Amino acid sequence: MGIMAERRGSGVGRAVGAFALGATLGSIVALLFAPADGRTTRRQIGLKVRELQSGAKQLQRNATRKIRDARTWVMDHMPNGHAKRPLRRKTVHA
Repeated sequence: MGIMAERRGSGVGRAVGAFALGATLGSIVALLFAPADGRTTRRQIGLKVRELQSGAKQLQRNATRKIRDARTWVMDHMPNGHAKRPLRRKTVHA
């Protein structure tokens, strides 16, 4: 059942996972073949980490927006007799 549930999941999770795996493997290969000295390599790693953090934050913002939009659409399209009071939750920001 676990495999079937995994296959029915959205492609977004797989895409993010594949991106993260590719970025990690690419970074490792780059370090192994890098002709730069230690200081330069550490600086490059720091820049790459900040770039990945920025990308992750952007993915989070996009996902939050899409979830909010989907929730609004569902609430707008529910029959009047079945509409429930919307849940209000605090947004967690990283």
